[in-house]
Amino acid sequence: MVDVMTLLMPLLRCPQCRHPSLREDSTGLVCPDCGAAYPMHNGILSLLAPEDRKRAARAFGRFAARMYDLTAARGGFRRFVAGDIGAEVRRFTQPLRLNADDLIADVGCGTGNYTLEFARQVHRGLAIGIDLSAAMLELFAEHTRAAQCGNVVAIQASAENLPFREGCLSKMFNGCLHHLAPRLLPTLEEARRTLRDGAIFYSLMNVEAKSWLMRWLQRFSMGRTARPVSIPALRADMQRAGFAEIRIEDAGLARFYFGSCYAEKPPA
Repeated sequence: MVDVMTLLMPLLRCPQCRHPSLREDSTGLVCPDCGAAYPMHNGILSLLAPEDRKRAARAFGRFAARMYDLTAARGGFRRFVAGDIGAEVRRFTQPLRLNADDLIADVGCGTGNYTLEFARQVHRGLAIGIDLSAAMLELFAEHTRAAQCGNVVAIQASAENLPFREGCLSKMFNGCLHHLAPRLLPTLEEARRTLRDGAIFYSLMNVEAKSWLMRWLQRFSMGRTARPVSIPALRADMQRAGFAEIRIEDAGLARFYFGSCYAEKPPA
C-alpha cells in the first residue's frame, strides 16, 4: 500500500511564501516560514494562496459540479462519445507513457474520472488531482472512496500557482482546462516549472473550429466562461513557456473539436 503523505510531502511548497517545505499538524499542513495554514477536510487538502481564494469562490458550485459529473464526466454524453471511461482514458492519454512509479498531476481534474484511471496505472506512484472548485473535489473524493483507491490525493489549488517544488513531477495532464482558463501562459509556465527535465506534458482542450459557423456554435454552446483554444496562440504560448517537442492535434468535428497537445520539458 502506497503511503500518500510520504510521497506527497517532499513535492510541496508553500503557495503563499514559496518556502520549499510544509509540515503536518492536527488540521492539515502549515508553513514553518510564514505560518500559513492549509486545512485538510473530507480528504481534500486546500493549498490556496490568498489571491487564489476569490477565483476559487467563483468556480463550479455544487449544483454545476453534480450536473457535470452526471452528464459530461460519467453520464449519458460520456457513454455516447466514448463508451467505457477506462478505455477512453487509456486511448486519449497513451502519449503520457505512464510508469508504475510516476508522480502525475491531473490539473483541472474535475470529479476525477481521469485521475482515478491514472492511479490504477501508477500503482507504486501517486496521482494528484488539482482543481479550484471545492464542489468538484468533494465528488472526486467520494469517487475515490468508492473505488477504494489508495494512491490518490485531492488538492484545491490554482493552475497558475501550483503548490509544488521545482522539477518534482514526472508527468502532467491538463484535461479540458485550457478553454476554461482566462490566461494560458501562466498555467503553462507553472507546468514547466514543476516538471522534471524530460518530463511529459499532455493536455486535451476544445480547439477553435476553422469555419465561422462552427466557431459561433462553439461559443454559443460553451457559454460565457469558456472559449475554444486557438492553435497558433497555444503553440506560441507553449514555446514562450519553454516547452519542446510540441505536437498539437486538431481533432475536428469527429471529436467535437477536442484536440490535444503533447510537449516535453527540455533538459536544462
